[in-house]
Amino acid sequence: MKRLLIVGMTNSPHLHRWLRMIESPDLSIVVFPSIADLAVSSSDFQKIGLDRVRKTLPAGIFEVRGRDGRDENSVDEDTKWRYVPVSHHFMALDSLSSPHRLMQCIEQFQPDIIHSMETQMAGYLVLEALRRKPYKAPWVHSTWGSDIFLYGRIREHKRRLRETFSQIDIHLADCARDKELAAAYGYTGPEMPIIPSSGGIDVDKVAALATVRPSQRRRILIKGYHNWAGRNLLALSAVVLAQAELRDYEILVLAAEPDMQEWAGIMANRTNLNIRALDRHIHQETVLHDLASSRAVISLGISDGLATTVLEAMAVGAFPIQSRAGCAADWFGDGEGGLTVDVNNTRNVADAIIKMAKDDALVDRAAERNLKIIREGWNRIHNGDLVRQIYEKTMETAAAK
Repeated sequence: MKRLLIVGMTNSPHLHRWLRMIESPDLSIVVFPSIADLAVSSSDFQKIGLDRVRKTLPAGIFEVRGRDGRDENSVDEDTKWRYVPVSHHFMALDSLSSPHRLMQCIEQFQPDIIHSMETQMAGYLVLEALRRKPYKAPWVHSTWGSDIFLYGRIREHKRRLRETFSQIDIHLADCARDKELAAAYGYTGPEMPIIPSSGGIDVDKVAALATVRPSQRRRILIKGYHNWAGRNLLALSAVVLAQAELRDYEILVLAAEPDMQEWAGIMANRTNLNIRALDRHIHQETVLHDLASSRAVISLGISDGLATTVLEAMAVGAFPIQSRAGCAADWFGDGEGGLTVDVNNTRNVADAIIKMAKDDALVDRAAERNLKIIREGWNRIHNGDLVRQIYEKTMETAAAK
């Protein structure tokens, strides 16, 4: 029985998909939360306390309860080791799990591999735990979204990124850009294939949700984020510029933050657009159904990786309009399976929306092309086999040293 320790955000659907993709009868997986104050996740993984983590756990997926990621001794231990946590600027540092508790988990579970998923909360946590007590197992690390591309520009993160990437054994990136950035920060391990951060899906099951050709659909989805990286208030502005072509469309703002909800309401009152904001905590299955009935999905930001929403859109025929700061165009091909735009050029975004709305042949061709790409690159069976092979090869290489 092999033992895998995953460190990451236990409320993340990306992590849940990854775990379902790699689970097998000969693998015992413990998931340690990178955020300690999360409520119990909605997953059906078995929840256990840190005191129950043992190397004798059977095959399955065991999620350590979030509150067990931190205790009253954690601050004292951080002070003793002169450790100052660094993370996302919007994350309260006392909500992060502690290296002290992760060390306990490692000691009790004795994993054959440690895999951190995401950098600022999970990667830095593993880095500090291994600084305090080195452990012999290889360290696999996945970068998500803005981990290096954005945070590598911030002074207090540069040192942590160098320390992290100089020590990991295997780097799994979701876009080619981040492979180059990881090497610049000190990664010297073997080159790995591009693997989406969410692993893979049952392509046939998801694709079957699309029952209407994209050219016949009259719905547009807009991501509801306008925050540290998202810039989708600009997408709403572009919709206003393109409104003459959107009279027959329903426009949904997905997982809308307060500012996005407010502006969607203002637009509904002051224009002839049929626009409404959806609840922030919408279920993933509902999102997939909404995408499957949409002609297009619009997502703008100053930084991103391979956006999972874009992959989902590609699987069900929704035409992606995405800012160039992300990596999704590496998959769909600008002008073929989607359109990339300048996040700061609202006219450019509006022109892309108009082109999508007027060109039926473009969106139908894109749907066929994109589904083929998804079958090849975001397939749960193929990527699951690939990742298990990477784990196995990594363990063999470590054992031979």
